[in-house]
Amino acid sequence: MWIDTEALRDCIAGPLFSVVTRGNCSYVYGREDSYFKGVSDPIGLKSRLLEALDELVEAIDQFAPKTANELSDQESMHQNASDIWSAVETAIEIELLRHVNADLG
Repeated sequence: MWIDTEALRDCIAGPLFSVVTRGNCSYVYGREDSYFKGVSDPIGLKSRLLEALDELVEAIDQFAPKTANELSDQESMHQNASDIWSAVETAIEIELLRHVNADLG
C-alpha cells in the first residue's frame, strides 16, 4: 500500500529536500509537469502540496487493515502524514520569507 503512494510522497519530498539543502525550492515555479503545473509562488506551492497530502491521507484511509500489525502500520502512516505536513508548513514559511526578501531586495 505504501509503495502505491510513492508519486505523492515524491511530489512533497522534492520541495522539502530542496529547502533543506538549498534554502529554497524555486525550481518548482513555472514547471509544467504533472507535479507542479500552474505553481508560480509559495501560496500555490502550499496548495499543491496540500492536495498531494490530502490524496496521501485518502489512500491511507482506504487501506483496510486485517491484522493488528496492519492497523499499527496504518496508524504509523497517519503519523507520518502529519509529520510531513508540519515539515511542509515550515518549508512554506521559509519560501514566503525568501519571496518577501527578494521583492524588497
